[in-house]
Amino acid sequence: MEQPWHGLVHRHSRLLLTAILLIGAAFRLYRLDTFSIWRDEAQTIFLARHAFPTGIVQALIRADVSPPLYYFILHFWDQTFGSDWWLRFLSVLFGMAAIPLLYWVGERLFDRDVALLAALAGALSPHHIVVSRTVRMYTILPLISLLALYFTYRFATPPAGAERRFLRDWTWWGIVLSFALVLYTHNVGAFLVLSANAFIVGEMVWRKETRKLLWPWIASQLCVLLLYSPWVPVLVQQLRSQGAVMGPWLPRQSRLSNMLRLFNELTGLAWPGGRPWLWMVVCLLGVLSIRSVDRLWLSTSGPSPRSTSSCCALPALSFLQPWLHHQLSA
Repeated sequence: MEQPWHGLVHRHSRLLLTAILLIGAAFRLYRLDTFSIWRDEAQTIFLARHAFPTGIVQALIRADVSPPLYYFILHFWDQTFGSDWWLRFLSVLFGMAAIPLLYWVGERLFDRDVALLAALAGALSPHHIVVSRTVRMYTILPLISLLALYFTYRFATPPAGAERRFLRDWTWWGIVLSFALVLYTHNVGAFLVLSANAFIVGEMVWRKETRKLLWPWIASQLCVLLLYSPWVPVLVQQLRSQGAVMGPWLPRQSRLSNMLRLFNELTGLAWPGGRPWLWMVVCLLGVLSIRSVDRLWLSTSGPSPRSTSSCCALPALSFLQPWLHHQLSA
């Protein structure tokens, strides 16, 4: 039996989405320039004010390890506007764009109820609000990443009856462009590309009908590599400088230590026992076990709702992390 509120949500979904957008905008715009530009923002602005494009690239080699896309965008934005408020407003725009995108993806993969909940979660996310008020690339990164994940999922699970001619397929081109853009936005985009490839490989292992997508997928990844290849020599020069990677205020560490530290920062967690690699393995085993159970018990044409919801529930474990840390360190 359909709940009374269900029809109400469907009839007024656009009005509710507009309200969510207004709420998200209020949190991101309220007293946007109250605090002055801080160190990371100042360095970002300084790098973006070099000559386009070679001056910015040379500055990134000497003083940073980031790709250039955001700095190129900020360079022209700064020339047009320039004040602290307007510099931060660029991040607000990218942050606000993520809210209707969450709704769009949620509606196409699930329904309007899920889409509205996803948009509301994005609008009220404290972390997303904070980065939306910062002159950094941290709002354009999830925006492009969400598109990349959607295109990857849709590539592996096309709608019924869809004709697959990959050179004419908008999902194929979406994968190529979004993957390239995410790599040019932040170096952690490489982890998204690797994860997407692992997902496709897993789908091909578990579902025979997806194996016909092997060559179109390989072609898309070769195109991504071709688009990213001009930046590879620059990245190599950046990585040769330990100071650019770690910063002069941090001690020199091994590459493995750098990777584990990066994983801690990306997840925002103080892993129990100080062993992030152990919990990485546990999460991986959890995802594999969920997918294995899904294959054994549910013969579906794509990832089942149970499998999808279970995988989506994994990040909720982060809320239990402080309790686990207390129990293990007691």
